[in-house]
Order: sequence, then C-alpha cells, then structure tokens
Amino acid sequence: MKTASILFLVATSLCLAPAAFGQHALDEAEVQDIIKQLTSEPRTTWISAGTIQGTHYEQGGPKTTDSAVIQAEIDKAIRDCQESIKANPLPDTVDENPQKLELEAAEYNVRYALENRYTMTSTEIVKYDGERFSWEVTVTDRSDSMALDPKLDGNYMVRHYAQHATWNRHRLFTWNGQEYTTYSVSGGYATVDAAGKLPRAVNGPLTAGLIPWGNAKFSTANLSAADVSAEAISLEATPCIQMTISHTDGSVSELALDPSKGYAVTSATLTSSDGSVVTYTCSGYQSITGRWIPTTVAIERKTDSINSSVPTLELWTNIKVVSSTPSASSFEASLAMDATTEYVSPATASSVLYVNSYEADTNKLLTERLAYEAARGTRAQNYATVALQHVASELGKSVS
Repeated sequence: MKTASILFLVATSLCLAPAAFGQHALDEAEVQDIIKQLTSEPRTTWISAGTIQGTHYEQGGPKTTDSAVIQAEIDKAIRDCQESIKANPLPDTVDENPQKLELEAAEYNVRYALENRYTMTSTEIVKYDGERFSWEVTVTDRSDSMALDPKLDGNYMVRHYAQHATWNRHRLFTWNGQEYTTYSVSGGYATVDAAGKLPRAVNGPLTAGLIPWGNAKFSTANLSAADVSAEAISLEATPCIQMTISHTDGSVSELALDPSKGYAVTSATLTSSDGSVVTYTCSGYQSITGRWIPTTVAIERKTDSINSSVPTLELWTNIKVVSSTPSASSFEASLAMDATTEYVSPATASSVLYVNSYEADTNKLLTERLAYEAARGTRAQNYATVALQHVASELGKSVS
C-alpha cells in the first residue's frame, strides 16, 4: 500500500530532522521536573474513558529467507505431529481426523508462517469506561504473497488467512465486568468466559504508540533507578526535548518530547536487551479532555526472532475520539440468531455449548443448566428431570 508507506515516511521524518540550533543539555533538576510531569498522571491508555477509533494498516513478513532455518522448522513440525499421533492416536474411523490433517498441512504451515508477506487494512473501534470495554475489528482488505495450496483446500488445520477469512473478517471482544466475550461475528461463533480462564486485554487504537508513563519500567520508582539524560534542541525551529533512558533491565528508550504539548511523545525508539527494536512516531496531536492524543501513529519493529507474531509495520490513521463515557449496554455482545456459543462457567467442569435463539429464552435455559451443574452431588436429578421442570415452568406448573 503506497499511501501507507508514504505516510509512514512523512511521519517518521518529522522527528528525524537534524538539530538546527539551541541545543543544550538539561541538568538533573530539569530532567527530574519533566519526569515528574510525565508520571504525575499514570496512564496505560490514550483515553481514560470514551470511544476511540481509527484505520489500521499493517504489513509483515517474511520472518526469514534462510532455507536451512525453514527446513529445520519443517522437520520439527512434522516430527511433533508424528510424535503426537504415536502418543495418542485417534481411530481411523474419526471423520476429518485432526491429527492427520495437521500432519498434511505441517510443511505448508511452516512456510506460510516464515515466508509469507502480507498487508491488511481494518477499521477498529474501542469503547472504554476505564475498566469495561468493547473492541470491534472489521477487516476491509487483505493480501498474502503465498497462495493457499489447492491440495490443502478444505483442510481446516491450514494456517493460511484465506482458509479462516470468514472467522477473522469481523470480530468483537467485550468485557462487561463479569463476562469476557470473544465473538467472531462473521463466523457466527462466540466464547463467553465467566470463569476468568481467558487472557483479557484490549489494545488497538486505545494503546497504539503509547508510552505508559507512571507504569512498569516507566513508573516513578523504576525511572529513579534508571540512567536518564536529556537535551533541549530545535527541530525546524520547533523546541524539542530528546531524552534517553537506560533502564535497569538493559533496555534503552530514546524519546523526542514536545514541550508545547505537555511533553507529548513525537517519536520513541525502544531497544530491548535482546536487540529487538520498536519505533513509534506520533503526530497530529489534539487536546481532548486535558490529554494530548495523536491522530496518526506509525509503528516499526525489527527483530531476529522467527517466533514473533506482531507485524513489522503498522500505521494508524484518522484516529478519532468521543470523550463521553459509553453506556453499560455498550459492553454487552449482542449475538446474532443461530450464533453458536461456548459458555465457560466456574460452576461447570466443562464448557456449555448452545445455539443462540430469539424464539427461546436462551439466558433462562443457560441459568437452569448452570444451576443443575452446581447442584450435582447435592440432590438426585438428571437431565430428563431438568428438562421436564423447564417445560412445566413454561406452562405455569411445577414438578416436585
């Protein structure tokens, strides 16, 4: 996508211009004053509450072109499949045996993971109240350099995006304070976790390019233990603070701060102790409810790890914010009729699977099923009894 590449280069160049004049090192007191301002209101999200949305372009791959590395990974994948089959073989009578399908797809899956180049564009909307959230992702465009092997068409163990495009095209993640729902709207399948078993996180435009001042290694305590230096310079006649932080874990953060915007980060290069590098470039800042929020964020990553799953380049554009706090209903996932739902409850040993229906009260049926599971072992009953009790209650009768 040429437009995205041009925008990324333009955004990056804003903070790569050479210092023109006025350069001088800040003393310790000046540095600490800036850090105090940056950490005075800890933040892990761009907004404390409201709605934030943007257009997300990403590209990634290949992770390696080394044929020896690729072949070694293929051999390992095939060996792992064979060992799994040997240790716990499924009977040949099983339709679409997943073990055999995985073995058949093993080589292709490795090549796709390591050699494929892709680009993808999506629109993302996050509604947030400081704790609860709704995160909606809708893919509008996707391209891959590796085509899906026709011989593997229909093999659901294939990793190629096209094989799972229906599931990934429109997704929704919600947390209402009690239940975390992951919902493939386009695939018609949802998982509702009321037991806290699934990792729960929200990112997207809510956190893209954000330096979490006041938290983790940017907390006041950790920054006081770090080696911090800064200098004031002018970039194209615009005052700028260049800050370098050598953290105690061996990582280094190099930041460009705009003093006219509350020391908003215009660029950041974060180098981990393992040598991986992430660069943020933020521009088009607007002040919204006392916070400076960018309208464009570019992210570039460099890593030697073939296990990394994050894109090498991201560009967020048209970032918009509505500051009003969303209503409680915003954090509920409205499932379509006939959507298959897997409900994970602390009251049941295994998840409960059902099909959402507007003709039956599925919430009531689910409650009765969970109550039955919770009561097992305390009173004699079986599924037939529960079903009879439900039908009787619908008729206004009772079964003793």
